[in-house]
Order: sequence, then C-alpha cells, then structure tokens
Amino acid sequence: MDCPIDSLPDGLLGYIMTLTGMQDRASLVLVSHRWKRVFLSEPGLWRLFTMLIHRSSETREQQSQRLKRRAALLRLVAPHVVRFRWEEHTDKWRLAATRCLERCLAALSSSQLAELQLSGPCISLAGAPAAAALRQLSSRVTSLSLGACLARPASVVLAALSSQLHSLQVSTAGLPPELLGSIVQLRQLTALRIETYAWPDLSSLTRLSRLRQLVLVDVRVGGPGRMQPPMPASFPAGLERFSFHCKYRTFKVAGCMLFTFRLWQGSTAGFSTDEGAAQELPLPTLALGCSSLSPPLPQLLSSLQPAGAPARLYRGLTSLELSRQGLAELPAGEYLTGLHSLDLSRNEFVLLPPAITRATALTHLGLDGNSQLVLSTSERAALLALPCLQQLDMEG
Repeated sequence: MDCPIDSLPDGLLGYIMTLTGMQDRASLVLVSHRWKRVFLSEPGLWRLFTMLIHRSSETREQQSQRLKRRAALLRLVAPHVVRFRWEEHTDKWRLAATRCLERCLAALSSSQLAELQLSGPCISLAGAPAAAALRQLSSRVTSLSLGACLARPASVVLAALSSQLHSLQVSTAGLPPELLGSIVQLRQLTALRIETYAWPDLSSLTRLSRLRQLVLVDVRVGGPGRMQPPMPASFPAGLERFSFHCKYRTFKVAGCMLFTFRLWQGSTAGFSTDEGAAQELPLPTLALGCSSLSPPLPQLLSSLQPAGAPARLYRGLTSLELSRQGLAELPAGEYLTGLHSLDLSRNEFVLLPPAITRATALTHLGLDGNSQLVLSTSERAALLALPCLQQLDMEG
C-alpha cells in the first residue's frame, strides 16, 4: 500500500529528517511550509548547534550577514539545543564574532544547554559582555571542552561557569599558572582531562576533592619531558580512574619510568581516555607502559592508594598488563589475589614466576614471547592447579 511521505505524522517525518546528511538538510525547508515547521521543531536535529568563525574569502559584510543568519536560526531552535560548539579560528572578524557571540549566548538562555564546546583562540570570549552572558547559563552547563583556547578567554569562561561544572576537557599549547589556578578553583569537578605541551607543577590538582576521573596527556614532540603527575595516592579517596600518558617520552611514578600509567575502573560517567584506552571496562584494569621498572612492583602499585581509602586500590584489580617490561621475576603481593587476567608477554622470564600460584582467581595468563621460558613438569602442575584458569597464551 502506498503511503505518500506527506501523509506521515510530524514526529515520524521529523525523525526521517534526522537521518539525512547535514548537507541535504538545508533543502528540506524549501519543500513546503509544513516541512519547514517540522524541520525547525524536530529536537533530534538541534541537540548540537555549531557556530564557525574561520578564515575565508568572504568580505566583512558577507561574514557579518552569515553570522546574523546563523544566530537567527539559533534563536528559533534554542529550546532543543543541548550542546553548543563555538569554533573561532581567526581574529579577522573580531567585531562581528563578538556581536554574534552575544546574540548566541542570549538565545541559549531558553535552551536545555548542558555542554559547551569552545575551539580555537576564542578571543571574543575574553570580554566582560561574554562573561556576563555566560554567567546566565552557569546554572545549567555541567560539561565544558576548551580546545586550543587562549588562557585569558579560557579563564573567563571557567570563572563564569564555575557553579555547576562537573566535567572539563582542556587542550592547549601550554598550561599557564592562571589557567591552572582557575581549574583548581572548580572544587565540584568530577572528571578532568588536560592535554598540552608544557606543564607546570600539577600538585595543586590534588585539591579537587570530588575528582573521580583524571586524564593527563603530554603531546610534546621534541625536548625533555615535563609532565610530572602527582602520585595517585595523593588524591582523595574518590579517585576511581586515571590515565597519565606521554606520547614521546617518559615520566616518573613511584620511581618507575613510564610512558603510560592507567587505572580504569567502576561506572563513573565521564569521557574516554586516548590511545586505545577508550573503552568502558566493567572491571578494574591497570595498564603500564614502562621503560624501567627498577623498584619492586608493589612499590608502584602501592602508589595507587588514594588518601583515606579503606584499602589499597590495587586489591580490587582484576586485569594487569605488564607486556614488554623486561621482567625476569614477578613479586608476590595482594595485587595477585583478585586478578582474572594477567599479561606477562614479551618479557625475559626463564622460570615460571612462583608468585603466580597466588593468583587463584586467574582465568587468563599471557606468557607469549618469553623465548627462554620452557615449563618444567612441576611448573605445568602449578598452572594446572589454578582452579579458574581457562586460557594460557604461550608461544616463543
């Protein structure tokens, strides 16, 4: 039976519109007055609204008119907007951008805005009018992303939105003291990610008493590494997840030289980590990427204990990855008793570590790439005695 598209109810027609590509959506309003009305009232089309100020061949007047039209559209659809992205990559149109920003922030006062994303230098956000308009939104905005934003506008935004902000992501060339100071003032933060090239002293981050998730990423290509993350043990007991990562150099935790140091556990709402760690893991997982594990492994693991925690965090570990660490022995410790998965691949074991017999909950053991390891009869018997072991990976 034929069913002309115009006979569809508004809700279904609007849903179909959300399935079209963005480049095709502008033409939908030209079909009929009804289609235009449905298009502007469909929430799924407007949950994210983007304003883009960039270098182009437009004249000043053309840029001004384009921004005015975009701001007018925002006023029409503002009740449906949940995320607002402001991308300002040039100061060529500074006056037009500032006026447009004021219009947009005023329009968003009637929105459901919960997340603000700022990309580029965002010079127009540094002034008092922007700060005043942002404060009108502070009771609703709980998530903020600052991408390549200059320190001054970033500090203005953080101060204006400080009351309800719980999640913050910062990506910047440097982290000047005033910007770090603004971050530390956000005592209600539960999730924080910082990605930068130059690092100040980060010990003040331990003042964030409600922090449950912390991601630090050093992206400097040349020169000595500067990131020196605080010991996880120095954070309050509520810290459940952290990821420290240097792409091209090492940093030190508990005397160990590391490239990656990550503990990911629990069901904390937040953002994903980088470099293949962007999964929501149902079990506590510790992953280490090291150039040196010279101190005993328990010393490193003990650094995980947040201040005031009733028990060491590593007692709850269920997955431990120690691949390619040059290990020849595995120290005994409580960290082994709850492990379900232990990856010791590509190390330098000659004998099966006796401590493995403590890992009675182990279901998976990875011993691949230990070319000198040949299991004796007694070592095979020790593995067979592990009551839960289901998978053993062992190739030369």
